Amino acid sequence: NQNSDRIAYNPRLRAARPSVAMIAQYLNNMFITAQCSEECNIICLIYVDRILNCCKHRAQELGKPNCGINSDNWRGVLMTSMLLASKVWDDLSMVNEDFSIFMPYSLNQINAWEIHFLSCVGFNVRVSASEYAKYYFELRNDCQQWGEELPPMRELNMKQAAQLEILSSCMEQRAKDMHMQSIEQTPGGKTIGMGIMLRRTKSCADCAPDDEAHHVAGSSPARYVID
Repeated sequence: NQNSDRIAYNPRLRAARPSVAMIAQYLNNMFITAQCSEECNIICLIYVDRILNCCKHRAQELGKPNCGINSDNWRGVLMTSMLLASKVWDDLSMVNEDFSIFMPYSLNQINAWEIHFLSCVGFNVRVSASEYAKYYFELRNDCQQWGEELPPMRELNMKQAAQLEILSSCMEQRAKDMHMQSIEQTPGGKTIGMGIMLRRTKSCADCAPDDEAHHVAGSSPARYVID
């Protein structure tokens, strides 16, 4: 089975505990190939931290050990976080099918990871201006303290920060709507790994902070289309 071979592409590598260099190389290769904007690295970091916190709280509620990110799932977590970050911010992001071409995973696997990730965080993909700034400066300070090379990243101005809040809120609502549609259309009301196959079609430059009033009123400031 070709798809199965692609998922289990190197069991020994998957089982290895990742070093900082391995993680940096994996993210950088994905960042370059997917042609992500520099802001995606910070948004990706926010999403990774968010799912870690969700796993921690869930484990505490169930009274079980916190599995979090481990040697078997760290690549999937990072890829899904970067995929969602690109969909939120980039003017014409790649979608799941694109990632399945240059990543060693099948489209079905990526779709399943994405919907599972979104479910775990309660579809919370919103990123506030203060949250972005916090992670930006913390990452910059940590890299300087550890003597690590800074990843491609960019501080947001006031207009961009407002745009990020609007775009991530829009993406969150659209993802929730598509998830509910998939449940309604599936026999027995069971959710499936449908994948949030979205591209944002409106440029960030065209999404002025004034559009927030329209968003609150119920119309999306950025349009998403299904490929």
